[in-house]
Amino acid sequence: MTRAQKIIRISFWSNNLTIVILGILFWVKMPSWLSLIVIVLITANLGGFSWYMSKRLGVKTFTGLYFVDDEHENEYIMLA
Repeated sequence: MTRAQKIIRISFWSNNLTIVILGILFWVKMPSWLSLIVIVLITANLGGFSWYMSKRLGVKTFTGLYFVDDEHENEYIMLA
């Protein structure tokens, strides 16, 4: 699996988990202490996603919604 495929896969699953957690937060009646736990889960999910992207996949920066480096551009620079 290429690096770009790994980035797309982790982004897909992280976004799905965030949507499920937000769905629980907004559509289920719960006490206030339980909603704080849900907010902590969302924070942990986003923090873990950022950590995994930077440490495991080597993504240094991102611009907008683009996390993936342009691999064609890197090949073009190496050929020049």
